[in-house]
Amino acid sequence: MRIRPLLSCLVPALLLAAVPVAAQTQTGPGSPTLPISAEVLLAASKGGAAELAALRRYFDEATSPEDVVDRFGQLVSPLDGPTLVAVVDLVVDQARAVLSASRVMRFVADPSYVPKRTLVALDFGASGAPSAPGFERVSPSDPRLTGGTASQVVDSASGIQGDGLSGLQRIKLKVPGDETTPFRILIATRDVPNAAFPNSNFGPQIKVNGRISEIRNRATDQRIGLALLGEPHDGESNPLPEGETLRTARFSESELAEAVRQGGGAIVIETYAANGEIDIELPPDARTFLTALIVERADQPSEFVLSMEARDAVVTLQTRITLEEQIQIMIASLLEKVEPAVGEPVFPPELTASPS
Repeated sequence: MRIRPLLSCLVPALLLAAVPVAAQTQTGPGSPTLPISAEVLLAASKGGAAELAALRRYFDEATSPEDVVDRFGQLVSPLDGPTLVAVVDLVVDQARAVLSASRVMRFVADPSYVPKRTLVALDFGASGAPSAPGFERVSPSDPRLTGGTASQVVDSASGIQGDGLSGLQRIKLKVPGDETTPFRILIATRDVPNAAFPNSNFGPQIKVNGRISEIRNRATDQRIGLALLGEPHDGESNPLPEGETLRTARFSESELAEAVRQGGGAIVIETYAANGEIDIELPPDARTFLTALIVERADQPSEFVLSMEARDAVVTLQTRITLEEQIQIMIASLLEKVEPAVGEPVFPPELTASPS
């Protein structure tokens, strides 16, 4: 169990007041009809496969990131002390996995798109092949890559989506800024007419600066919404709300159909850099296929445009930090009532609060 003595500063009344009431006692939208019992939680903590699957479904069915926190509170608040201590790590891990998960969006890059404010714009493919305008061609021999021993051309007329690298295992990038600078990463793939490449082409998970993000919709026909590099042609861009940096649009049916035809996919992840570096790891045994990668500041307007469905699937860095802090506060307050001398933050400190 990852519990060490709680510091009194973790649970002041002011912070406890920030925890939504729904997260403590009430049933929120989308909550299952039948709550998971303490017996099921204890069995899951001992490795019960069916019970663990039930717990995972409980959080997977959340209708929003905030609902994940609501469900967490509904689950742990009624538990007695010994049960809470026995299952807290498992329940936190399951909630955190949902908040960290990535969902693959349909992806299209307008041929006329040229990066303007991006910090990194990589076009993966064979050495010597022309890169898309404004992108840096990255081949298997690039020292920033591990793996990526094979390149494949899908459609040489499709810009950054025309070819890519298979078998990438690691990408290490230097980025400007300090530990308080938030970054947004878009990683793109494309369907390849080759049985060697499975659906998704990202593998079952991706790790960014040590934090695991599970790919929740790996199959091609499960991709959601649309992410576009460029500007909508037939659709309509939405105004950017104050304080928001992710651009959205109402795409036309023809634009969505074109995204399906091209077979592109992308994931979007927000993170902080570690020592001025972004370290992206893919499973070594996964047959990955990546076409492009973009890094931009997450506190500035994005250069790509998302449909509303795709936008809703992105848990921003600040949202995740805020919700994980709420989970931490709930656990700290509950454990303090159980045994004040027991307990340690369930999340590593660097992942539960802004570095500032």
